[in-house]
Amino acid sequence: PKFVEVFFFCALFAAILSTASGTLLATSIVLSRNVFGEIFPKESNLLVVRMTLVAVTLFVCLFALFSTSSIHTLVEDSGKVTMVIVFFPLVATMFWKRTSHIGILASMILSTTVWLTLVAYQNIYDTKIYIAPEIIGFIISFLVVLLGLLFFPDSSKYIEDNTHHRHIH
Repeated sequence: PKFVEVFFFCALFAAILSTASGTLLATSIVLSRNVFGEIFPKESNLLVVRMTLVAVTLFVCLFALFSTSSIHTLVEDSGKVTMVIVFFPLVATMFWKRTSHIGILASMILSTTVWLTLVAYQNIYDTKIYIAPEIIGFIISFLVVLLGLLFFPDSSKYIEDNTHHRHIH
């Protein structure tokens, strides 16, 4: 019946919007609190969060408008970003007290650089690499976190001494 279809599509639309808004908010909060929070004064936290939310939303909308990929490919690519850039740094900082601050930053920067370089190489030369670029980025992320711990073990003290909880007012 028609009314069942209407309820189904309304529920589907609500789920999509809820997921999209949660993703936008989570991304903007992480960026504004953990990246930009150290740059801007504490008094401007709320403004930084709002400006980051607007910037992330505009970026995502422009990316979606100009992308020729299907929605399935876009969702798949968003999972690759999480896997390559933040998985090992997040797990390491959550479960390993001696995690190196320098190693975490180096892991995020290096794994992203290698991953995007390999993706660009594949696109420019229209070739395939035997191991997927996101797998190589994932492995590099893990190795750099470990190397950061070995070569910069004292940077974990930096985290304890210089970080604090910032509250949005």
